[in-house]
Amino acid sequence: MLIHRRKHAGDGVEAANEALTPKTHRASETSEDKLKTEAVCAPWISLQDICYSYGQEDEGGQQVPSLSHVSLDMYPGHTYVVTGPNGCGKSTLFRILAGLSFPESGRYLFHGEAVTRDRMNDREWSKTFYRRLGFLFQNSETQLFCKSVREEIAFGLLQLGLSGEEVQRRTEQYMDMLDIGALAERAPFHLSGGEKKRTALAAVLAMQPQTLILDEPEAGLDEDGEARVTGFLASLKREDRLIIIATHSRRLAQEVGGEEIRMTKAHTISSGM
Repeated sequence: MLIHRRKHAGDGVEAANEALTPKTHRASETSEDKLKTEAVCAPWISLQDICYSYGQEDEGGQQVPSLSHVSLDMYPGHTYVVTGPNGCGKSTLFRILAGLSFPESGRYLFHGEAVTRDRMNDREWSKTFYRRLGFLFQNSETQLFCKSVREEIAFGLLQLGLSGEEVQRRTEQYMDMLDIGALAERAPFHLSGGEKKRTALAAVLAMQPQTLILDEPEAGLDEDGEARVTGFLASLKREDRLIIIATHSRRLAQEVGGEEIRMTKAHTISSGM
């Protein structure tokens, strides 16, 4: 099932958007401008007949799919909200999108390039991939391992080879943005669920990826925590950013205001899309 691009209004000037997006200036359209426009309108993510199984078999000896013939095109400027019952394959889909698992059949293209195990094992290729794509796990604790919140946010930036000055600048910037500056020297495993979630999100956003993949960002949060994260996610929407969110929260889906992708118990995309 293909999701087609449509135009929508911008969301205003937000601090998060200013930090994550470089300044651009418009000029009269030339042939070069037209080519750039066509490139922007191409899908950043294309899933082509993706199938995946964990090797489990049913009573008839057939493998039980986790994803069954999933096809999707996802475009910049859009927020996609992936919904569906437990066990329908949302987390498996997100692992493939994040380059952590690989389809048994079908193709995953990111900016027109196939994402494969061999390519992800190439250090330079995978570094470029993760400069452009940020992933938030459903269980934030799995991606928090440093001694302090400050070190947690700085870790990924150091892996990108940024200068010490830039690492410090972004670390302070995103702690302020997520309102966790007071937690800077705290160990992540001593934080509350909401504080862990905001720390993990700050670490992802500090890398300034244009594509954000968030697996149930509201999971484990109380009502206030969910409202805080939901409001922040809504502020990130821009024409030059792609956001993909898996959620069970109707509140988050409605307030973030994305295009819904409904997955079914048959591990595919709803035919009503």
